[in-house]
Amino acid sequence: MAASDWTDHVAGTSELVRLFQGPPPLADLDLLGLLIDERPDSAVTLGFTTTHVPGAPESPAFEDGMNALEFFLVFSDIRGLEIAGWEHTGLRRYEISQVGAGSLNVSMTGDSSHISFSAGSCRVEGLRAYRAAVDSM
Repeated sequence: MAASDWTDHVAGTSELVRLFQGPPPLADLDLLGLLIDERPDSAVTLGFTTTHVPGAPESPAFEDGMNALEFFLVFSDIRGLEIAGWEHTGLRRYEISQVGAGSLNVSMTGDSSHISFSAGSCRVEGLRAYRAAVDSM
């Protein structure tokens, strides 16, 4: 997916789009983690964080020294989950596409890993600004 239109298929993205001044480039964000919940209401949750938020200066959420953002993508009604490999280097490419009413195809790849599944829906949760340590270079 190019510059990314994934936000068209995910509920609750308006604040993210405003903060990033367009769809957030998932591949440029740090992946906090991947949680697979296999209970009856199966879900896959991806957590992301970044200190590069173009719209932060205009957002009241970034007052008082807040300099980072985290959010979670929660995919529900998971089907056909496949995982091949896992590397600490993370995932580098994300594709979220709609394949009919009420169905999404999700594909994530890294240097030596691949995760794919179908989901009934996806939503943004836990969007928050926070104060992160500043890297010294």
